Amino acid sequence: MGTFLDLLFPLIFLFRIATSLSSDMEQQSTYIIHMDKSSMPAPFSTHDSWYMSTLASLSTEGENTPTHLYTYKHVMDGFSVVFSKSQLNQLEKMPGHVATYPERYGQLHTTHIPKFLGLKKQAGLWPAGNFGDNIIIGVFETLVII
Repeated sequence: MGTFLDLLFPLIFLFRIATSLSSDMEQQSTYIIHMDKSSMPAPFSTHDSWYMSTLASLSTEGENTPTHLYTYKHVMDGFSVVFSKSQLNQLEKMPGHVATYPERYGQLHTTHIPKFLGLKKQAGLWPAGNFGDNIIIGVFETLVII
């Protein structure tokens, strides 16, 4: 009987740790952060260093550290990051923050590329080209939601 009780306490302890770790992970979300390039402080030589410094300055007490995923430099200035809601609230109060876009998944609209491109099996270029046999066609489908 003593061995059962000796094992029960460590099992309960490990279960509590595992559930607290999983609840921390559930609080993490992915965001695209839009920043104002003109607000970058002078000591920083690149936007990457500014963004990384900004993320490092966020309080992570009891939370995972933010994970920088990508830096946007062309269409907009900013970065994508995985972090908690409280870290997002801190970042939104910092100078240079313009907007936050939570990760969203789009719905696929085109499932039949040949039909969408107007390729017909009966006549035209598609059957004349042996339906693309030994031909590489680069069609890249993407969905950008902002």
